[in-house]
Amino acid sequence: MENSTEVKNTNLITCKHCGAQMAKSAKKCPSCGGKNKAKSKKKLIAFGAIVLAIVIFFAGKSVVNSIKISSMDYEAGNAAVMLADHRSNEAAANEKYGGEAYSFIGIVDTIDSSEMRICVDGNLVVVGASHSYGGPAVECNLGQLKNEDYFYENVKEGSTVLVKGTVSSIWNGTINLNAYYIELYEGEYEYTYLNAR
Repeated sequence: MENSTEVKNTNLITCKHCGAQMAKSAKKCPSCGGKNKAKSKKKLIAFGAIVLAIVIFFAGKSVVNSIKISSMDYEAGNAAVMLADHRSNEAAANEKYGGEAYSFIGIVDTIDSSEMRICVDGNLVVVGASHSYGGPAVECNLGQLKNEDYFYENVKEGSTVLVKGTVSSIWNGTINLNAYYIELYEGEYEYTYLNAR
Protein backbone atom coordinates (compact mmCIF):
# COMPACT_ATOMS: atom_id res chain seq x y z
CA MET A 1 0.00 0.00 0.00
CA GLU A 2 1.39 3.33 -1.06
CA ASN A 3 1.36 6.33 1.29
CA SER A 4 0.08 9.53 -0.31
CA THR A 5 1.51 12.75 1.11
CA GLU A 6 -0.42 15.92 0.60
CA VAL A 7 1.87 18.92 0.20
CA LYS A 8 0.37 22.15 1.44
CA ASN A 9 1.49 25.32 -0.32
CA THR A 10 2.21 27.86 2.43
CA ASN A 11 2.17 30.70 -0.10
CA LEU A 12 -1.56 30.24 -0.70
CA ILE A 13 -4.47 31.44 1.40
CA THR A 14 -8.22 31.02 1.09
CA CYS A 15 -10.18 34.01 -0.16
CA LYS A 16 -12.56 35.25 2.55
CA HIS A 17 -15.10 36.22 -0.10
CA CYS A 18 -15.41 33.19 -2.37
CA GLY A 19 -13.27 30.44 -0.80
CA ALA A 20 -10.91 30.11 -3.76
CA GLN A 21 -7.15 29.67 -3.29
CA MET A 22 -5.01 32.72 -3.94
CA ALA A 23 -1.47 33.92 -3.29
CA LYS A 24 -0.77 35.52 0.11
CA SER A 25 0.82 38.50 -1.58
CA ALA A 26 -2.11 39.14 -3.94
CA LYS A 27 -3.96 42.42 -3.42
CA LYS A 28 -7.17 40.95 -4.90
CA CYS A 29 -8.58 37.46 -5.39
CA PRO A 30 -8.15 36.35 -9.04
CA SER A 31 -11.53 34.53 -8.87
CA CYS A 32 -13.86 37.14 -7.39
CA GLY A 33 -11.78 40.34 -7.16
CA GLY A 34 -12.25 40.64 -3.38
CA LYS A 35 -9.56 42.46 -1.39
CA ASN A 36 -6.95 40.45 0.48
CA LYS A 37 -7.72 41.46 4.09
CA ALA A 38 -4.67 39.69 5.52
CA LYS A 39 -2.44 42.29 3.90
CA SER A 40 -4.64 45.13 5.18
CA LYS A 41 -4.34 43.79 8.76
CA LYS A 42 -0.54 43.81 8.49
CA LYS A 43 -0.62 47.44 7.34
CA LEU A 44 -2.94 48.35 10.20
CA ILE A 45 -0.68 46.64 12.75
CA ALA A 46 2.40 48.38 11.31
CA PHE A 47 0.63 51.76 11.41
CA GLY A 48 -0.47 51.14 15.02
CA ALA A 49 3.10 50.26 16.01
CA ILE A 50 4.40 53.52 14.47
CA VAL A 51 1.75 55.61 16.27
CA LEU A 52 2.53 53.85 19.57
CA ALA A 53 6.26 54.52 19.11
CA ILE A 54 5.57 58.25 18.51
CA VAL A 55 3.34 58.48 21.61
CA ILE A 56 5.98 56.73 23.77
CA PHE A 57 8.69 59.04 22.40
CA PHE A 58 6.82 62.27 23.24
CA ALA A 59 5.53 60.99 26.60
CA GLY A 60 9.08 60.00 27.52
CA LYS A 61 10.38 63.39 26.46
CA SER A 62 7.79 65.10 28.66
CA VAL A 63 8.77 62.96 31.66
CA VAL A 64 12.47 63.69 31.05
CA ASN A 65 11.72 67.44 30.83
CA SER A 66 9.74 67.29 34.10
CA ILE A 67 12.61 65.52 35.86
CA LYS A 68 15.09 68.01 34.39
CA ILE A 69 13.02 70.98 35.59
CA SER A 70 12.56 69.61 39.12
CA SER A 71 16.26 68.80 39.52
CA MET A 72 17.62 72.13 38.23
CA ASP A 73 20.14 74.08 40.25
CA TYR A 74 18.93 77.68 40.29
CA GLU A 75 21.76 80.20 40.55
CA ALA A 76 20.91 83.50 42.23
CA GLY A 77 20.37 85.97 39.39
CA ASN A 78 21.90 89.41 39.44
CA ALA A 79 19.66 91.41 37.13
CA ALA A 80 21.88 94.51 37.14
CA VAL A 81 24.91 92.50 35.92
CA MET A 82 22.87 90.56 33.35
CA LEU A 83 21.37 93.73 31.88
CA ALA A 84 24.78 95.46 31.83
CA ASP A 85 26.19 92.46 29.93
CA HIS A 86 23.28 92.72 27.52
CA ARG A 87 23.91 96.42 26.91
CA SER A 88 27.59 95.65 26.15
CA ASN A 89 26.90 92.74 23.78
CA GLU A 90 23.32 91.56 23.15
CA ALA A 91 24.19 88.33 21.34
CA ALA A 92 26.83 87.25 23.86
CA ALA A 93 24.52 87.96 26.83
CA ASN A 94 21.62 86.00 25.34
CA GLU A 95 24.03 83.13 24.58
CA LYS A 96 25.43 83.23 28.11
CA TYR A 97 22.17 83.50 30.05
CA GLY A 98 19.57 82.04 27.66
CA GLY A 99 18.11 78.73 28.88
CA GLU A 100 20.02 78.88 32.17
CA ALA A 101 18.23 78.42 35.51
CA TYR A 102 18.13 81.43 37.85
CA SER A 103 16.25 82.58 40.94
CA PHE A 104 15.28 86.18 41.64
CA ILE A 105 13.84 87.93 44.66
CA GLY A 106 11.69 90.95 43.93
CA ILE A 107 8.47 92.87 44.41
CA VAL A 108 5.49 92.10 42.21
CA ASP A 109 4.62 95.15 40.15
CA THR A 110 1.84 93.73 37.96
CA ILE A 111 0.15 90.38 37.32
CA ASP A 112 -2.13 89.34 34.49
CA SER A 113 -3.37 85.92 33.34
CA SER A 114 -0.13 84.93 31.61
CA GLU A 115 2.65 87.17 32.91
CA MET A 116 3.97 88.71 36.09
CA ARG A 117 6.38 91.64 36.31
CA ILE A 118 8.64 91.90 39.34
CA CYS A 119 11.15 94.60 40.18
CA VAL A 120 14.47 93.34 41.48
CA ASP A 121 17.71 94.87 42.78
CA GLY A 122 15.81 98.04 43.71
CA ASN A 123 13.80 99.77 46.43
CA LEU A 124 10.09 99.91 47.06
CA VAL A 125 9.17 103.57 47.42
CA VAL A 126 5.88 104.53 49.05
CA VAL A 127 4.26 107.65 47.66
CA GLY A 128 0.98 108.34 49.48
CA ALA A 129 -1.24 105.32 48.88
CA SER A 130 0.50 104.21 45.68
CA HIS A 131 3.63 102.11 45.29
CA SER A 132 6.49 102.93 42.97
CA TYR A 133 9.06 100.25 42.21
CA GLY A 134 12.67 100.86 41.31
CA GLY A 135 15.39 98.71 39.80
CA PRO A 136 15.58 96.28 36.89
CA ALA A 137 12.56 94.19 36.00
CA VAL A 138 11.97 90.49 35.39
CA GLU A 139 8.99 89.52 33.21
CA CYS A 140 7.81 86.03 34.20
CA ASN A 141 5.98 83.87 31.68
CA LEU A 142 3.54 81.91 33.85
CA GLY A 143 2.75 79.22 31.27
CA GLN A 144 5.24 76.73 32.79
CA LEU A 145 4.30 77.39 36.41
CA LYS A 146 4.35 74.20 38.52
CA ASN A 147 2.62 75.62 41.62
CA GLU A 148 -0.17 77.45 39.79
CA ASP A 149 -2.88 77.02 42.46
CA TYR A 150 -0.57 78.26 45.21
CA PHE A 151 0.51 81.20 43.08
CA TYR A 152 -2.94 82.56 42.24
CA GLU A 153 -4.18 82.08 45.82
CA ASN A 154 -1.23 83.75 47.55
CA VAL A 155 0.77 86.08 45.30
CA LYS A 156 -0.59 89.61 44.85
CA GLU A 157 0.73 92.93 43.55
CA GLY A 158 3.14 94.28 46.16
CA SER A 159 4.14 90.78 47.36
CA THR A 160 7.81 90.02 47.81
CA VAL A 161 8.49 86.78 45.96
CA LEU A 162 11.19 84.28 45.17
CA VAL A 163 10.95 83.22 41.50
CA LYS A 164 12.74 80.26 39.92
CA GLY A 165 12.92 79.68 36.17
CA THR A 166 14.98 79.72 33.00
CA VAL A 167 15.89 82.85 31.05
CA SER A 168 14.16 82.89 27.67
CA SER A 169 15.60 86.23 26.54
CA ILE A 170 16.87 89.62 27.63
CA TRP A 171 15.37 92.55 25.79
CA ASN A 172 14.66 96.25 26.27
CA GLY A 173 15.96 96.38 29.85
CA THR A 174 13.93 93.35 30.94
CA ILE A 175 14.90 89.76 31.70
CA ASN A 176 12.24 87.39 30.38
CA LEU A 177 11.92 84.29 32.53
CA ASN A 178 9.95 81.06 32.05
CA ALA A 179 8.75 80.74 35.65
CA TYR A 180 8.57 77.24 37.15
CA TYR A 181 8.17 78.08 40.85
CA ILE A 182 7.05 81.25 42.62
CA GLU A 183 6.90 81.46 46.42
CA LEU A 184 6.21 84.28 48.84
CA TYR A 185 9.55 85.40 50.24
CA GLU A 186 9.66 85.75 54.02
CA GLY A 187 13.39 86.08 54.58
CA GLU A 188 15.48 89.20 54.93
CA TYR A 189 15.83 91.15 51.72
CA GLU A 190 18.07 94.17 52.03
CA TYR A 191 16.51 96.12 49.15
CA THR A 192 12.87 95.82 50.18
CA TYR A 193 10.98 97.78 52.82
CA LEU A 194 8.43 95.19 53.88
CA ASN A 195 6.49 97.63 56.07
CA ALA A 196 5.23 99.55 53.03
CA ARG A 197 1.47 100.05 53.02
